[in-house]
Amino acid sequence: MKKTKVTHLTSVHAYNDTRVFHKECVSLARAGYEVTLIASVSTGLEEQGVSVVPAGEWSNRYYRFFVTIPRVLVKALKSRASIYHFHDPELLLIAPFLRLTGARVIYDIHEDYTTSIQQKPYIPVVLRKLLASTLGLVEKTASAFCYQVIAERYYRERFPDAVEILNYPILPQRSDGYEKELRHGQEAIFDDQYAWCLYTGNVTLDRGALLHLQLLRVHKRTAIAYIGKCSEDVAEAIFSSAEREDISRERIRIIGIGEHVPRETIDYYTYSRVWLAGVALFPETAHYARKELTKFFEYMAAGLAILSSDFPAWKSVVENNSCGLCVNPSDEQSLASAIDYLLSNPDEAEAMGRNGVLTVSERYNWTIEERKLLDLYKKIADRT
Repeated sequence: MKKTKVTHLTSVHAYNDTRVFHKECVSLARAGYEVTLIASVSTGLEEQGVSVVPAGEWSNRYYRFFVTIPRVLVKALKSRASIYHFHDPELLLIAPFLRLTGARVIYDIHEDYTTSIQQKPYIPVVLRKLLASTLGLVEKTASAFCYQVIAERYYRERFPDAVEILNYPILPQRSDGYEKELRHGQEAIFDDQYAWCLYTGNVTLDRGALLHLQLLRVHKRTAIAYIGKCSEDVAEAIFSSAEREDISRERIRIIGIGEHVPRETIDYYTYSRVWLAGVALFPETAHYARKELTKFFEYMAAGLAILSSDFPAWKSVVENNSCGLCVNPSDEQSLASAIDYLLSNPDEAEAMGRNGVLTVSERYNWTIEERKLLDLYKKIADRT
Protein backbone atom coordinates (compact mmCIF):
# COMPACT_ATOMS: atom_id res chain seq x y z
CA MET A 1 0.00 0.00 0.00
CA LYS A 2 1.37 3.41 -0.98
CA LYS A 3 2.32 5.63 1.97
CA THR A 4 0.63 9.02 2.40
CA LYS A 5 3.19 11.78 1.87
CA VAL A 6 3.33 14.36 4.63
CA THR A 7 5.51 17.47 4.73
CA HIS A 8 6.09 19.54 7.87
CA LEU A 9 7.36 23.09 7.43
CA THR A 10 9.14 25.47 9.78
CA SER A 11 11.15 28.60 9.11
CA VAL A 12 11.70 29.41 12.80
CA HIS A 13 12.16 26.25 14.86
CA ALA A 14 15.26 24.10 14.98
CA TYR A 15 14.76 20.96 12.91
CA ASN A 16 14.95 18.83 16.07
CA ASP A 17 12.44 20.92 18.01
CA THR A 18 10.71 18.69 20.53
CA ARG A 19 7.14 19.23 19.33
CA VAL A 20 7.85 19.49 15.61
CA PHE A 21 10.34 16.63 15.22
CA HIS A 22 10.42 14.31 18.23
CA LYS A 23 6.68 14.28 18.84
CA GLU A 24 4.78 14.93 15.62
CA CYS A 25 7.14 13.96 12.79
CA VAL A 26 8.52 10.85 14.49
CA SER A 27 5.04 9.73 15.57
CA LEU A 28 3.77 10.02 12.00
CA ALA A 29 6.78 8.17 10.58
CA ARG A 30 6.24 5.32 13.06
CA ALA A 31 2.59 5.19 12.03
CA GLY A 32 3.57 4.54 8.42
CA TYR A 33 3.45 7.99 6.82
CA GLU A 34 6.20 9.16 4.48
CA VAL A 35 7.39 12.19 6.42
CA THR A 36 9.49 15.10 5.18
CA LEU A 37 10.48 18.04 7.39
CA ILE A 38 11.62 21.28 5.71
CA ALA A 39 13.59 23.37 8.19
CA SER A 40 16.35 25.93 8.52
CA VAL A 41 19.34 23.63 8.29
CA SER A 42 22.28 23.77 5.89
CA THR A 43 22.35 20.09 4.92
CA GLY A 44 19.76 17.35 4.69
CA LEU A 45 19.64 14.22 6.80
CA GLU A 46 17.57 11.14 7.60
CA GLU A 47 16.70 10.61 11.24
CA GLN A 48 14.19 8.27 12.91
CA GLY A 49 12.35 7.72 9.65
CA VAL A 50 12.04 11.45 8.89
CA SER A 51 13.67 13.06 5.85
CA VAL A 52 14.95 16.52 6.83
CA VAL A 53 15.23 18.86 3.82
CA PRO A 54 17.37 22.01 4.20
CA ALA A 55 15.89 25.46 3.60
CA GLY A 56 19.20 27.07 4.57
CA GLU A 57 20.15 28.74 7.82
CA TRP A 58 19.25 32.37 8.48
CA SER A 59 21.14 35.00 10.46
CA ASN A 60 18.49 37.72 10.89
CA ARG A 61 14.73 38.24 10.59
CA TYR A 62 14.93 40.03 7.25
CA TYR A 63 16.83 37.17 5.63
CA ARG A 64 14.36 34.69 7.10
CA PHE A 65 11.39 36.62 5.75
CA PHE A 66 12.67 37.39 2.24
CA VAL A 67 14.86 34.33 1.58
CA THR A 68 14.02 31.44 3.91
CA ILE A 69 10.22 31.58 3.53
CA PRO A 70 10.35 31.49 -0.31
CA ARG A 71 12.82 28.59 -0.07
CA VAL A 72 10.46 26.73 2.24
CA LEU A 73 7.65 27.21 -0.30
CA VAL A 74 9.75 25.95 -3.23
CA LYS A 75 10.94 22.90 -1.28
CA ALA A 76 7.39 22.20 -0.10
CA LEU A 77 5.97 22.26 -3.62
CA LYS A 78 8.74 19.93 -4.78
CA SER A 79 7.81 17.43 -2.08
CA ARG A 80 4.34 16.93 -3.66
CA ALA A 81 2.79 16.02 -0.32
CA SER A 82 -0.84 15.11 0.26
CA ILE A 83 -0.78 16.88 3.63
CA TYR A 84 1.23 19.97 4.56
CA HIS A 85 1.64 20.85 8.24
CA PHE A 86 3.29 24.16 9.15
CA HIS A 87 4.38 25.54 12.51
CA ASP A 88 4.95 29.30 12.20
CA PRO A 89 2.44 32.13 11.65
CA GLU A 90 4.68 33.71 9.00
CA LEU A 91 4.10 30.62 6.86
CA LEU A 92 0.44 31.59 6.55
CA LEU A 93 1.79 33.66 3.65
CA ILE A 94 2.50 30.50 1.64
CA ALA A 95 -0.50 28.43 2.76
CA PRO A 96 -2.68 29.52 -0.21
CA PHE A 97 -0.04 28.22 -2.65
CA LEU A 98 0.02 24.87 -0.85
CA ARG A 99 -3.77 24.62 -1.00
CA LEU A 100 -3.72 25.28 -4.75
CA THR A 101 -1.96 21.93 -5.19
CA GLY A 102 -5.07 20.18 -3.90
CA ALA A 103 -3.30 19.13 -0.69
CA ARG A 104 -4.75 19.50 2.81
CA VAL A 105 -3.02 22.09 4.99
CA ILE A 106 -2.66 22.10 8.80
CA TYR A 107 -1.66 25.17 10.84
CA ASP A 108 -0.08 24.18 14.16
CA ILE A 109 -0.49 27.00 16.70
CA HIS A 110 2.32 26.72 19.24
CA GLU A 111 1.94 30.13 20.89
CA ASP A 112 -0.50 32.88 21.72
CA TYR A 113 1.11 35.30 19.32
CA THR A 114 -1.22 38.16 20.24
CA THR A 115 0.39 38.30 23.69
CA SER A 116 3.90 37.14 22.80
CA ILE A 117 4.37 39.97 20.29
CA GLN A 118 3.75 42.46 23.11
CA GLN A 119 6.90 41.19 24.83
CA LYS A 120 9.27 41.52 21.86
CA PRO A 121 12.03 43.97 22.84
CA TYR A 122 12.79 44.87 19.22
CA ILE A 123 9.23 46.23 18.67
CA PRO A 124 8.61 49.80 19.94
CA VAL A 125 6.26 49.73 22.93
CA VAL A 126 3.81 52.16 21.31
CA LEU A 127 3.32 49.78 18.38
CA ARG A 128 2.96 46.49 20.23
CA LYS A 129 -0.79 46.52 20.93
CA LEU A 130 -1.60 47.64 17.39
CA LEU A 131 0.63 44.96 15.88
CA ALA A 132 -0.78 42.32 18.23
CA SER A 133 -4.36 43.15 17.23
CA THR A 134 -3.44 43.20 13.54
CA LEU A 135 -1.56 39.90 13.73
CA GLY A 136 -4.42 38.31 15.63
CA LEU A 137 -6.93 39.31 12.96
CA VAL A 138 -4.68 38.21 10.08
CA GLU A 139 -3.82 34.90 11.77
CA LYS A 140 -7.45 34.04 12.48
CA THR A 141 -8.63 35.01 8.99
CA ALA A 142 -5.80 33.38 7.03
CA SER A 143 -5.89 30.13 9.00
CA ALA A 144 -9.66 29.72 8.58
CA PHE A 145 -8.94 27.83 5.36
CA CYS A 146 -6.62 25.37 7.12
CA TYR A 147 -7.10 22.59 9.61
CA GLN A 148 -6.07 24.11 12.94
CA VAL A 149 -4.15 22.42 15.74
CA ILE A 150 -3.55 24.09 19.11
CA ALA A 151 -0.89 23.33 21.72
CA GLU A 152 -2.71 24.98 24.65
CA ARG A 153 -6.30 24.58 25.84
CA TYR A 154 -7.08 28.28 26.16
CA TYR A 155 -6.17 28.96 22.52
CA ARG A 156 -9.63 27.55 21.77
CA GLU A 157 -11.02 30.95 22.74
CA ARG A 158 -9.58 32.27 19.47
CA PHE A 159 -9.75 29.04 17.47
CA PRO A 160 -12.96 27.27 18.58
CA ASP A 161 -12.84 24.64 15.82
CA ALA A 162 -9.20 23.65 16.39
CA VAL A 163 -8.05 20.19 17.43
CA GLU A 164 -6.23 20.11 20.78
CA ILE A 165 -2.89 18.32 20.51
CA LEU A 166 -1.30 19.45 23.73
CA ASN A 167 2.41 19.71 24.29
CA TYR A 168 2.74 16.99 26.89
CA PRO A 169 6.00 15.06 27.32
CA ILE A 170 7.12 11.80 25.80
CA LEU A 171 7.19 9.30 28.64
CA PRO A 172 10.81 8.39 29.46
CA GLN A 173 12.08 4.95 28.51
CA ARG A 174 15.40 4.48 30.25
CA SER A 175 17.33 1.27 30.82
CA ASP A 176 19.63 0.78 33.78
CA GLY A 177 22.62 1.17 31.49
CA TYR A 178 21.34 4.51 30.20
CA GLU A 179 20.88 5.79 33.76
CA LYS A 180 24.46 4.80 34.63
CA GLU A 181 25.71 6.63 31.57
CA LEU A 182 23.82 9.75 32.64
CA ARG A 183 25.34 9.71 36.11
CA HIS A 184 28.85 9.46 34.73
CA GLY A 185 30.83 12.65 35.27
CA GLN A 186 28.13 14.75 36.94
CA GLU A 187 30.44 15.81 39.80
CA ALA A 188 32.72 17.55 37.31
CA ILE A 189 29.92 19.98 36.48
CA PHE A 190 27.95 20.43 39.69
CA ASP A 191 29.41 21.02 43.15
CA ASP A 192 27.45 18.74 45.46
CA GLN A 193 27.90 20.98 48.49
CA TYR A 194 24.91 22.87 47.02
CA ALA A 195 21.27 21.87 46.54
CA TRP A 196 20.80 22.35 42.80
CA CYS A 197 17.58 23.59 41.21
CA LEU A 198 16.92 22.85 37.55
CA TYR A 199 15.50 25.18 34.89
CA THR A 200 14.98 23.81 31.39
CA GLY A 201 13.95 25.59 28.19
CA ASN A 202 14.85 28.90 26.60
CA VAL A 203 16.48 31.29 29.06
CA THR A 204 15.07 34.80 28.65
CA LEU A 205 14.29 37.74 30.89
CA ASP A 206 10.53 37.35 30.45
CA ARG A 207 10.89 33.70 31.50
CA GLY A 208 12.50 34.69 34.79
CA ALA A 209 16.21 34.46 33.95
CA LEU A 210 17.00 36.97 36.70
CA LEU A 211 14.13 36.03 39.01
CA HIS A 212 15.63 32.56 39.42
CA LEU A 213 18.64 34.17 41.09
CA GLN A 214 16.30 34.89 44.01
CA LEU A 215 16.71 31.22 44.89
CA LEU A 216 20.42 31.81 45.49
CA ARG A 217 19.90 35.08 47.29
CA VAL A 218 17.42 33.75 49.85
CA HIS A 219 19.32 30.56 50.68
CA LYS A 220 23.08 30.03 50.65
CA ARG A 221 22.78 26.26 50.08
CA THR A 222 21.00 26.59 46.75
CA ALA A 223 22.39 26.70 43.22
CA ILE A 224 20.75 26.91 39.78
CA ALA A 225 21.35 25.15 36.48
CA TYR A 226 19.83 26.68 33.35
CA ILE A 227 19.63 24.07 30.55
CA GLY A 228 18.42 25.74 27.36
CA LYS A 229 19.24 28.29 24.70
CA CYS A 230 20.49 31.49 26.31
CA SER A 231 21.74 34.53 24.43
CA GLU A 232 25.13 35.90 25.39
CA ASP A 233 23.45 39.13 26.53
CA VAL A 234 21.11 37.30 28.91
CA ALA A 235 23.95 35.14 30.23
CA GLU A 236 25.97 38.29 30.92
CA ALA A 237 22.95 39.84 32.66
CA ILE A 238 22.66 36.76 34.90
CA PHE A 239 26.33 36.76 35.85
CA SER A 240 26.44 40.55 36.33
CA SER A 241 23.38 40.46 38.58
CA ALA A 242 24.91 37.60 40.57
CA GLU A 243 28.15 39.55 40.99
CA ARG A 244 26.26 42.60 42.28
CA GLU A 245 24.46 40.36 44.79
CA ASP A 246 27.76 38.72 45.80
CA ILE A 247 26.56 35.32 44.51
CA SER A 248 29.43 33.05 43.50
CA ARG A 249 29.55 31.87 39.87
CA GLU A 250 30.14 28.33 41.10
CA ARG A 251 26.45 28.31 42.09
CA ILE A 252 25.31 29.00 38.51
CA ARG A 253 25.53 26.78 35.45
CA ILE A 254 24.24 27.80 32.02
CA ILE A 255 24.32 25.09 29.37
CA GLY A 256 23.30 26.52 26.02
CA ILE A 257 24.87 29.97 25.76
CA GLY A 258 24.41 31.12 22.17
CA GLU A 259 23.14 27.77 20.90
CA HIS A 260 20.09 25.55 20.65
CA VAL A 261 20.08 22.72 23.19
CA PRO A 262 18.78 19.44 21.73
CA ARG A 263 16.07 17.46 23.48
CA GLU A 264 18.55 14.65 24.19
CA THR A 265 20.85 17.05 26.05
CA ILE A 266 18.03 18.45 28.16
CA ASP A 267 16.97 14.91 29.05
CA TYR A 268 20.56 13.98 29.84
CA TYR A 269 20.86 16.68 32.48
CA THR A 270 17.31 16.28 33.76
CA TYR A 271 17.96 12.63 34.63
CA SER A 272 21.65 12.96 35.52
CA ARG A 273 21.32 13.78 39.20
CA VAL A 274 19.00 14.41 42.12
CA TRP A 275 17.67 17.98 41.86
CA LEU A 276 16.11 19.89 44.72
CA ALA A 277 13.33 21.04 42.37
CA GLY A 278 12.44 21.84 38.81
CA VAL A 279 11.79 25.59 38.78
CA ALA A 280 9.70 28.06 36.79
CA LEU A 281 9.71 31.43 38.54
CA PHE A 282 8.32 33.77 35.88
CA PRO A 283 7.22 37.39 36.25
CA GLU A 284 3.49 37.75 35.64
CA THR A 285 2.71 38.59 32.01
CA ALA A 286 -0.37 38.10 29.86
CA HIS A 287 1.58 35.68 27.68
CA TYR A 288 2.61 33.21 30.38
CA ALA A 289 0.02 33.56 33.15
CA ARG A 290 -2.46 31.18 31.49
CA LYS A 291 -0.06 28.73 29.83
CA GLU A 292 0.46 25.17 30.98
CA LEU A 293 4.24 25.19 30.70
CA THR A 294 5.63 22.12 28.99
CA LYS A 295 8.47 22.11 31.49
CA PHE A 296 5.95 21.37 34.29
CA PHE A 297 5.09 18.04 32.74
CA GLU A 298 8.72 17.27 31.89
CA TYR A 299 9.70 17.90 35.51
CA MET A 300 6.82 15.68 36.63
CA ALA A 301 7.84 12.89 34.25
CA ALA A 302 11.35 13.04 35.73
CA GLY A 303 10.00 12.77 39.29
CA LEU A 304 11.05 16.28 40.33
CA ALA A 305 9.20 18.43 42.82
CA ILE A 306 8.17 21.70 41.14
CA LEU A 307 8.70 25.22 42.45
CA SER A 308 6.80 27.78 40.38
CA SER A 309 5.15 31.17 40.35
CA ASP A 310 1.70 31.24 41.91
CA PHE A 311 -0.44 32.12 38.88
CA PRO A 312 -3.90 30.50 39.19
CA ALA A 313 -3.45 28.41 36.03
CA TRP A 314 -0.10 27.15 37.28
CA LYS A 315 -1.43 26.34 40.73
CA SER A 316 -4.16 24.23 39.12
CA VAL A 317 -1.44 22.02 37.63
CA VAL A 318 1.18 22.04 40.38
CA GLU A 319 -0.77 22.21 43.65
CA ASN A 320 -3.93 20.44 42.52
CA ASN A 321 -1.79 17.44 41.60
CA SER A 322 0.29 17.70 44.81
CA CYS A 323 3.53 17.76 42.85
CA GLY A 324 5.14 20.98 44.05
CA LEU A 325 4.91 24.41 45.61
CA CYS A 326 3.75 27.74 44.16
CA VAL A 327 5.04 31.06 45.47
CA ASN A 328 5.20 34.73 44.64
CA PRO A 329 8.79 34.92 43.33
CA SER A 330 9.05 38.57 44.40
CA ASP A 331 8.27 37.65 48.02
CA GLU A 332 11.63 36.62 49.42
CA GLN A 333 10.12 35.29 52.65
CA SER A 334 7.74 32.95 50.80
CA LEU A 335 10.53 31.80 48.51
CA ALA A 336 12.88 31.16 51.43
CA SER A 337 10.16 29.21 53.25
CA ALA A 338 9.56 27.03 50.16
CA ILE A 339 13.28 26.26 49.84
CA ASP A 340 13.52 25.48 53.56
CA TYR A 341 10.54 23.15 53.28
CA LEU A 342 12.05 21.19 50.39
CA LEU A 343 15.43 20.94 52.13
CA SER A 344 13.98 19.99 55.49
CA ASN A 345 11.41 17.53 54.17
CA PRO A 346 13.12 15.35 51.55
CA ASP A 347 10.49 12.63 51.95
CA GLU A 348 7.74 15.13 51.13
CA ALA A 349 9.70 16.43 48.14
CA GLU A 350 10.14 12.85 46.93
CA ALA A 351 6.40 12.24 47.35
CA MET A 352 5.70 15.30 45.20
CA GLY A 353 7.95 13.80 42.55
CA ARG A 354 6.10 10.46 42.70
CA ASN A 355 2.77 12.26 42.42
CA GLY A 356 4.08 14.01 39.32
CA VAL A 357 5.20 10.75 37.71
CA LEU A 358 1.82 9.16 38.38
CA THR A 359 -0.13 12.16 37.08
CA VAL A 360 1.90 12.37 33.88
CA SER A 361 1.63 8.64 33.25
CA GLU A 362 -2.17 8.84 33.59
CA ARG A 363 -3.09 12.23 32.08
CA TYR A 364 -0.34 14.47 30.78
CA ASN A 365 1.69 12.52 28.24
CA TRP A 366 2.42 12.39 24.53
CA THR A 367 1.00 8.88 24.15
CA ILE A 368 -2.48 10.33 24.65
CA GLU A 369 -1.82 13.33 22.40
CA GLU A 370 -0.24 11.12 19.72
CA ARG A 371 -3.53 9.27 19.33
CA LYS A 372 -5.28 12.58 18.66
CA LEU A 373 -2.64 13.49 16.07
CA LEU A 374 -3.00 10.16 14.27
CA ASP A 375 -6.81 10.36 14.40
CA LEU A 376 -6.67 13.79 12.77
CA TYR A 377 -4.32 12.58 10.06
CA LYS A 378 -6.46 9.55 9.32
CA LYS A 379 -9.51 11.78 9.01
CA ILE A 380 -7.66 14.10 6.62
CA ALA A 381 -6.03 11.29 4.62
CA ASP A 382 -9.42 9.66 4.08
CA ARG A 383 -10.57 12.89 2.43
CA THR A 384 -7.61 13.29 0.07
